[in-house]
Amino acid sequence: NGSELSGAIVTVDSGYGSLSLFKVALTDSVSGTLYLDELHLTEPKGAFGAAVSLDAELHLPGELVTIWEHTLIADLTLKEKVFFNTAGFSTLYGRPATSNQFSSLTELAFALSITDLEMDVGIQTVDESVTLSGGHRIGVPNVSFPLHFFDAFSLRERDYGRSIYRENRLQLTLEEALTWQLQSDASSTDDLLTQSWGTDLDLSVLRPFFFSTRAHLQRGESGFVPPEAGYFGAWFSSYSLLFPWRKGEELERKGDLGLYFDLETRPVGTGLSGAMGFQSFDLIGSSRKQKNSLELELSFPITLGTGGSTNFSLVPGYRRTLRILRQESGLGNYGSDLETYFYRIGSQDYIFTRYPFAELYNPEAEIYFQEKSISLEEAFYTPEAFISMSRSFSSRISDLFLPSYIELSLDKEFKKEGDLTDFFNNYRFTAQANALNLFGAFGAYPLFPFYRTDEFSTALTLSVSADRAVVRKSDILLEHYISLEGERGNTFTLENRLHLLYDDNEKWTDRVSLLYLWYSYPEQGISLPFFSREIGKSGFWAHLESFELEMSGEKDRLSTHPLNLMLRHETSIILPEHGFIKAEISLGLDQESLLSGENFWRLGFRGGIIAKIEF
Repeated sequence: NGSELSGAIVTVDSGYGSLSLFKVALTDSVSGTLYLDELHLTEPKGAFGAAVSLDAELHLPGELVTIWEHTLIADLTLKEKVFFNTAGFSTLYGRPATSNQFSSLTELAFALSITDLEMDVGIQTVDESVTLSGGHRIGVPNVSFPLHFFDAFSLRERDYGRSIYRENRLQLTLEEALTWQLQSDASSTDDLLTQSWGTDLDLSVLRPFFFSTRAHLQRGESGFVPPEAGYFGAWFSSYSLLFPWRKGEELERKGDLGLYFDLETRPVGTGLSGAMGFQSFDLIGSSRKQKNSLELELSFPITLGTGGSTNFSLVPGYRRTLRILRQESGLGNYGSDLETYFYRIGSQDYIFTRYPFAELYNPEAEIYFQEKSISLEEAFYTPEAFISMSRSFSSRISDLFLPSYIELSLDKEFKKEGDLTDFFNNYRFTAQANALNLFGAFGAYPLFPFYRTDEFSTALTLSVSADRAVVRKSDILLEHYISLEGERGNTFTLENRLHLLYDDNEKWTDRVSLLYLWYSYPEQGISLPFFSREIGKSGFWAHLESFELEMSGEKDRLSTHPLNLMLRHETSIILPEHGFIKAEISLGLDQESLLSGENFWRLGFRGGIIAKIEF
């Protein structure tokens, strides 16, 4: 009623600013009732600001400097990006900037003899705070040669310190025989240093036998201080980070190894793969936590075809995945991590000894899992049987209905988290049908001469999670895609995506998208002021019409958006080899529905003009 009640005090902080939290507290009372009728916000704060941005690019392809018939400099590209805003400037719905800000990024790339060089320099200021950054990338040689070397380095200077990043790669390639790559990188942020090393090997000299391996190590350590030398001094001294840095406090270690074998014989081949990984973290006192994982897969691809092509393929297989977590004694090192890994994974021998397929429904497998994982904090084991089929498709009516790809999988999840265990099966089915060039003027059945070619696709994905006979979750995804191409590149596209999810909260969404892209080519081109007639001679118009409708619903949700509609039009003047001018306008409508039955409607509008000039 405009007056303070007895015992009530209303105060305003003398240094108030933008309000983000309004708090009412009833103190010095055991019980009571507070009535808050209306909250009035007065004297709203406003701000005014401006911003300007500039993007420029210069590209000079081909040979630029030649000495004695040898190309010294070629393929030069220079890019410049500048942005400046005053205090008070804000992007849409953003908070106004509290200070003037400026940023500049200059990038230069060119070929210097047989070396590819890239350099960049960045400047960023916020009031009196200045951040400088620079970097380079070197690749040699840029011609056909079995051995390639790559070096990258960047240095970032801030008021409170500097950070560095470096990367090196050495790659050996013997055509149709092998590819071997060694790599190392290191990066620092504040006092944290992260290092990693890896090697990749692809061996194909023993065809039809193919072998690949991937091995990577990573570690993080605190207490790192980048060298205070200049750019080139910091670059050279950072080569010491090719080796582990051990002067700080270790925070984390990681490692993974993958082995892949493929015997690509016909009609029946063999695929065998294995991937292992470990991670040690929370290195506190005299203990650490270690995650270990192992994935094994065996498949027998069956391929049928003539002349080296594949008309039909069938791939049955079986996959097992295990992830475990346990507190370990000692801070350890990579050696102790590996020793712990093999011991812990070996103790979960069901990944090696249980009968395939039988474990998917055998209750004894659940009991055995509980017994073996009792000493672990977490354990996740998933055996999976799968089969996939694919066939070639073309311009047949049957391709509209008969799937060109089918995948069926069945797995069982064994879970242990703390003292809780859970077991359930997952069933997944995916089918996709594709057809090309059926009913257009150039199609196999030219029923509609007003367009040339077409493409049709339908996909269905079903997944069900069940605990024995009780369905816990079901997921249905149905997708349709139609594309029609007419003369001069005119294209019409229709997409529909229906998603149904049934679990504790039922949810559904249906999204329909229409896109029409059409062109017009005036005989005399397009005449524009301030442009020569020669530039607009080859100009043409490009138009885009877009319609998107999304409907959705969710059971027992406090707030849902059952309707969202977006209309968009875009018109462009295209000047080949000179750029374009584009204008767009869009209109959006959104409905928000509350659980209480209330509905809110939002209407949005946006327009814009974009120009690009090439010279």
